Amino acid sequence: MLLKNKQPQTIWSHCLKRFHLQAPLRVMWAKSYEHSFEYAVQQWKVDQLILVGDEDAVGEDNEELEEELSDVDAEARMNMVHSLSALALAGLVASTAAAEPDPTSLARQFCDAVRSSDEALAETLMNPDLQAAIARLRVADAEFRIAYPGDKPPLGDGLRLTAFPDGLASCTPVAVTSDSADLVVAPGSDPSATWQDRLVLMATPDGGVVVADILYAPDQTARFSDWLSEAASWK
Repeated sequence: MLLKNKQPQTIWSHCLKRFHLQAPLRVMWAKSYEHSFEYAVQQWKVDQLILVGDEDAVGEDNEELEEELSDVDAEARMNMVHSLSALALAGLVASTAAAEPDPTSLARQFCDAVRSSDEALAETLMNPDLQAAIARLRVADAEFRIAYPGDKPPLGDGLRLTAFPDGLASCTPVAVTSDSADLVVAPGSDPSATWQDRLVLMATPDGGVVVADILYAPDQTARFSDWLSEAASWK
């Protein structure tokens, strides 16, 4: 179900912003699936009738509305995913990389993102390959939610920015070099039970540095890039 008691225009704006699209791209995307917006409007109408307790009206006086909603539902949702897929594969969904001037600054920024579960910040610190992989995963996640409503989707727990992402107390960069930075992460449940992930760093043409991968604790052999690929290949 869509967000309760919200105008469909508000719902649509929220959905578009969820995928980090800039304003001109949001307009282009919205125009590409008018049936999807029609679905949002029809669903919102039904929700409002249910909210005021007029369920009889939904089932009797508004049979035509129910039929329209049913006809539009599946096709509209797939149109939405296909439109997003086209933009993602064209490289339009990925965030713009914001290279930090030095590895220490980058590691501190990434630790801030890990500690606060700020996926948007973390993505801006990554190289274009990781950003594109995240965009593909978001498309796969949307497809999964349509195919298996009620089941846990690939992004049900968000991006895996650290080995054990729940309830973090701290994240501290250590052993920072030009091509890597170790992050000591502590859980809120037991701050003494730390683990150590490693950021793989790469230089940018403008002299900055971005994250090229994350190597997870305990042995730093499992990779964020592999996790993205596996999570996106659920079909």
